[in-house]
Amino acid sequence: MASLLTVAGTLGAHEAGGHGQLRGQVVDETQGGPIAGVPVRVAGTELSALTDEHGTFVFPSVPAGPLVLLVDGPVVAPVRLTLAEPRPTGPLVITAAYAATAEVDVTVTGARPAPTAASTRRLTRHELQAAPRRTAEDALRLVPGLTVVQHGSEGKGHQFFLRGFDAVHGADLALSVGGAPVNEWSNIHAQGYVDLGFVIPEIVDSVTVIKGPFSLDQGAFAMAGSADYELGVAAEDRGLRTSFGVGTTYRHRSLISYSPRRGNGRDFVASEVVHDDGFGQRRHIDRVGLLGQHRLLDAPRQGTLTLMTAASLARFELPGTVRNDDVEAGRIGFYDAYDHQSRGLSGRGLVALSYRWEGDGHQVRATVHGGIRRLELRENYTGYLVDPIHGDARAQEQDAHQLGSRFAYYTDLHPAVALQVGGGFRGDMLDQRQDHVDRLGTPLERDRELSGHQSITHGRAGLEVGPLRALRLVGGARVDVAHVDVRDGLADDASQGGTRVAVSPRAIALWRVMDGWSLSAAYGRGFRPPEARASGGRQPRP
Repeated sequence: MASLLTVAGTLGAHEAGGHGQLRGQVVDETQGGPIAGVPVRVAGTELSALTDEHGTFVFPSVPAGPLVLLVDGPVVAPVRLTLAEPRPTGPLVITAAYAATAEVDVTVTGARPAPTAASTRRLTRHELQAAPRRTAEDALRLVPGLTVVQHGSEGKGHQFFLRGFDAVHGADLALSVGGAPVNEWSNIHAQGYVDLGFVIPEIVDSVTVIKGPFSLDQGAFAMAGSADYELGVAAEDRGLRTSFGVGTTYRHRSLISYSPRRGNGRDFVASEVVHDDGFGQRRHIDRVGLLGQHRLLDAPRQGTLTLMTAASLARFELPGTVRNDDVEAGRIGFYDAYDHQSRGLSGRGLVALSYRWEGDGHQVRATVHGGIRRLELRENYTGYLVDPIHGDARAQEQDAHQLGSRFAYYTDLHPAVALQVGGGFRGDMLDQRQDHVDRLGTPLERDRELSGHQSITHGRAGLEVGPLRALRLVGGARVDVAHVDVRDGLADDASQGGTRVAVSPRAIALWRVMDGWSLSAAYGRGFRPPEARASGGRQPRP
């Protein structure tokens, strides 16, 4: 079958003594994913390279140009590409269609991706664009078996159901964006609280979901599974993009984004402003957000250093939950709440610096992240059931600061044996309060007043073994040490807390029965760290 190959970028070369370095990537024109094992040659020379698992090829030194690249082999249809004099303007991104009969065995030099469990699902940019995306959480609705529910307004965190777990607002589902964890360990509203309101849905490049705690890099809250968001801008949306949409619920949303046309979409800045009255009473929301990412370093020898920043602020109303007998008696509307002051505020600032390097059978990944968080919620779920006079409304507030880092190192000890080690640290400073308030918002009684810090330190190690060509095994364990130290303002600032240790073994076996068919088995244990208000003696739940 004939196949067309087009260039969606430019040559990135650095002159050195009349020669330059050429680096590029081959991706699937339909799905947008990288194509591994594609031979790339420079015509008229003995230079050749093979794309790795990221579809990347590198020539340490090439003639000054013009150059003729030959992309051929059974994986994609043969292509002849002429490049003019090299210019250091960005990477070379090549989109290609798979050949009709692509059947080839390839050997990729460099760090190999570890086997993944059958429950692993990667949502590509192509899949995400095929479905409506109102929020970043909507991407998770495409994963079979993962249910996402929004019982409040758009500004409040969603609820997640996965593998029989009611993960509530994120207590059993670990989420990260660009390598930075999003779960809020001891949130005033719910343990592991997740709010992805700062993620602009059009900027999501892919989402990798693992059902179950089977990978060594899955940490706290991954009892039911994990989801990792990678950011990027599609080729057709690069350059300066502006949009404005109007919805039936008086929804107004403006989006402005910019990403270099000659880049690969990893460098961008985007901003959104949203106003929506909601589909029922007390579902109003106003939100503004800013999201950016920039590669500070991108060189084959030194690696890639990427800076991600995010900021968002949302004010919203909350409908609350009402009693059926009050609705039937006409005392209150179905979508209304007992307390007309139910509302919320959610603010966040986030910075993450990620480094990646690979070559000669080695791979290094590291991330440093920090952030600030502000959350205010005022809700009434029980009407006047507990307090028949003043009502049962509660006002919750939390301020938090987070700082953390994590790293991973992969190396091939032998053609059939690979080693991975890693570690990390996360520290949170928190200050949270909860008051019982009346209909006017006047505090009646303070129910909680905690402040202090908590931290998780982890280390992990594992081996990947390929005793047979069709069989690959990976196993290891991670150790997480959680420490909590908080002061209870309602008990004369008495200190409480402690240290808990969780050991989580993980193992995956993958057997390739034949082309297109494989069997896998996985085992793992996850953990949920003790939250601040319950840190007196609870162990992490296995």
